Amino acid sequence: MVPIVLRETGLQLMQFNIDPNDTCNSTEGRGINNSRLVCGDYGVGDCTISHGFFLTHNSFSQFDVPGSTTTLVLEVNNIGDFAGEFTDTTGFGPGFVSIGGIITSFSVPGAAFTFAYQINSSNQTAGQYLDGSEIFHGFWREANGVLHFPVDAPGSTQTLLFGNNDSNWMVG
Repeated sequence: MVPIVLRETGLQLMQFNIDPNDTCNSTEGRGINNSRLVCGDYGVGDCTISHGFFLTHNSFSQFDVPGSTTTLVLEVNNIGDFAGEFTDTTGFGPGFVSIGGIITSFSVPGAAFTFAYQINSSNQTAGQYLDGSEIFHGFWREANGVLHFPVDAPGSTQTLLFGNNDSNWMVG
């Protein structure tokens, strides 16, 4: 097994091996909080299906949005709330947040896929969506669920947002 390096902290590296249920050798650590709770996803079967996971103290636990065929857990904040994307049985791909253990799915109107890449400590979420013309745009979601879109860099043909901090500054 090849260790995956998640984060360099000075001279110390945090590493882990692939999820034991990974049949595609594709475990991806996507996020980590200050308690070192790691989230991510891994592939199974013919490698077109992914399951989300959490890793704490070298123990993996699988996470799937109920009723999904694929789940990507893309970020976990310091209180353990998390965000990601899933695919339902029709092939539709909404984003989701899990706040206080309650999973809420959402989608930018008209989007084929909505990826919630980051959730800050105020439960604001930043990410990207694929529109009907197969062009990526950024979005951000307020803690109360209000969506702001498109968020596009001036002059860009596509915008991919990957994060937002506690001041809701976004990067992509």
